[in-house]
Amino acid sequence: MTLNLRKYAQLYILLAVLVVVASFGLSLVNIDMPTGLSTILPPMVAAQMLGAKHGEATGAPLAKGEAWRLAVPMTVCAVVVQIVLGVVWGGVMMASGVDLMATFGTVGLPGLAIVFGLMILIIYLVNRAFLGLGVRNGMRAAQRKAAK
Repeated sequence: MTLNLRKYAQLYILLAVLVVVASFGLSLVNIDMPTGLSTILPPMVAAQMLGAKHGEATGAPLAKGEAWRLAVPMTVCAVVVQIVLGVVWGGVMMASGVDLMATFGTVGLPGLAIVFGLMILIIYLVNRAFLGLGVRNGMRAAQRKAAK
């Protein structure tokens, strides 16, 4: 499978922005979004959509171990996008008067490293799982289409 990282990044950014907008909208009516949804949902949907497109186009499953291999560049792309969005979010928060250094100071550098490492692991596993699921769903869609 050839991986279109540009398409993945575009989907990831779109979904991340939609999660932020939805979170803001729900906060206006005092409803909180589930913790971690902004970490899990964008790679989940982006990987599944890329996999479905591949499965529908080829009708073939991924080779053994290919989903694990392809999840690496997808995760790197997701982490880079997440860092950029985090810097933008941090800038907006600091401009609005929030002292982020005090917040990060309570967690400390080891705590931030652990959280960041767990985030990378979760994104990797989500990419791997939903890429394979997307390919299988795309293959089923192609079979249904051919049967008609």
